[in-house]
Amino acid sequence: SFVIQLYEDSKKNIWACTRYDGLYKIDFAGNVVSYKHDPQNVESIPDNFVRTICEDDFGNYWIGLYTGLCRLNLEKEKFTLYKYEKEASHGLSNSSVWCLMKDKQGTLWIGTYFGGIDLFNPKYSIYSYYGAQENSPQSLSSPVVGRIIEDKKGNLWIATDGGGVNDFDREKNTFLSYQAAESVKRLSANTIKSLWLDEKRGNLWIGTHLGGLNKLDTNTGKISVFKYNSSDKKSIPNNNVREIFHRNDTLYLATQNSIGVFDLKTEICS
Repeated sequence: SFVIQLYEDSKKNIWACTRYDGLYKIDFAGNVVSYKHDPQNVESIPDNFVRTICEDDFGNYWIGLYTGLCRLNLEKEKFTLYKYEKEASHGLSNSSVWCLMKDKQGTLWIGTYFGGIDLFNPKYSIYSYYGAQENSPQSLSSPVVGRIIEDKKGNLWIATDGGGVNDFDREKNTFLSYQAAESVKRLSANTIKSLWLDEKRGNLWIGTHLGGLNKLDTNTGKISVFKYNSSDKKSIPNNNVREIFHRNDTLYLATQNSIGVFDLKTEICS
C-alpha cells in the first residue's frame, strides 16, 4: 500500500492512511484491522483514498478523504461522511480534505485542496472558513493546504502548495506568508511538504518539493537553506523532503529516494 500518513492516537494505536487501500489500525500488540469501502455497507468507510486522520476530545476519529470529511465511531465501527454542499451556508469549503489538526481547545482545523482552511467544532458541528484572497497580503496565500501545526502561543503554521508557509496570528486574525518570491522572507520553494517546530530553539523546519530543507527563525524571520550537494557527503540526500520526524535532537528526513539523519546541534546530515 502507498502510505500517506501515520498517526498515533491516545490509546497508542497506530493508524495508517493509504492511497486507494483504505485505513489500517495497528494496536500495541501488533494486531491489524483494515477498513475498506464496502458498496454493500453504508456504514463502511466511504472512500479508500485516505489522506489523514485525527482523534477529537470525545473519542471520535475524523478522517480526511478525497471525497470529504468522515467520522468514525470506533465502538460501532460506523463511518459517517460529511460532504461539500455548494448551497450550504455552513460546511466544508471543498470535498477534498488534505490535512487535519486538533488545537489545544479541541477545535479541528481542516486543510483542503483548493478550499483553504475550515474550522470545525466537533461538539456543535459549527464551521468557520479562511480562504485565499487575491490582492490581500494578510490572507491565506494559497487555497491548497497540506499541513497545519500549532505553536505554544496558539498561533498556527500552515504549509501550502504554491504559496509557501503561512504564520496565522489568531489574536490579530492575520496571515504572514513566507514565500520564494519575496526578497526578505525568501524560502527556497513554494510547495511545502512537511513541517516540524523546534520550540526550544524557536526554529520552524520546512521540507519542500525540490527546494531542500529550510530553517525559519520564528523570532527574527531569518531563513537558512540546506540543499543536496553531490560533492558534500554531509548535505541532505535529496531536495524533495516529504516528511520530517524528530527524536533526541535529530531530524529524520524522508526524501524522495532515501532517509537523511540531520543533527540539530551541528546542523549536519549523515
